Amino acid sequence: MRHLVLGVVSALVAFALSSNSGCGTAAIGIDACRDIELARCDAAQYCGTVDDAASCRRFYRDHCLHGLKDGTKEPTDDQVKDCVAAIKAAGECAKSGAHTLLEDCRPKISSDRGATEACDLVMAPEYNDDCTWLGPKGDLPKHPGAGGQGGEAGGG
Repeated sequence: MRHLVLGVVSALVAFALSSNSGCGTAAIGIDACRDIELARCDAAQYCGTVDDAASCRRFYRDHCLHGLKDGTKEPTDDQVKDCVAAIKAAGECAKSGAHTLLEDCRPKISSDRGATEACDLVMAPEYNDDCTWLGPKGDLPKHPGAGGQGGEAGGG
């Protein structure tokens, strides 16, 4: 009987050790991802891209378990705080309108990376000077009601 108990215990320990090694995650920046995305959810409601900020926040709480995109280094706490503050500032500015120009935002929001509207920085925070660590900038996403989205040009 003692051998049976030892055998069962040994088997359970072996299972626990083997199952723990295969269930880990190599996700980088889970908390940073959450902080950034939650700020974006709150700000995006003023850009016309999020109807339900609470639902958006629930989605990203879980989605960010994957961490930041591949190739992104773990940011410092100060980098995350500065980026979140920039996103919140862009959201505050966008309260006056989804197409509010950065030059009209008070306090001024800096972006030397090609963004022109507050919602550009909400939709693509890597265009903000304080969020460049998020990675290389791609094309700025179009947001609802942006000029030129109404259809194809007529052939006169």
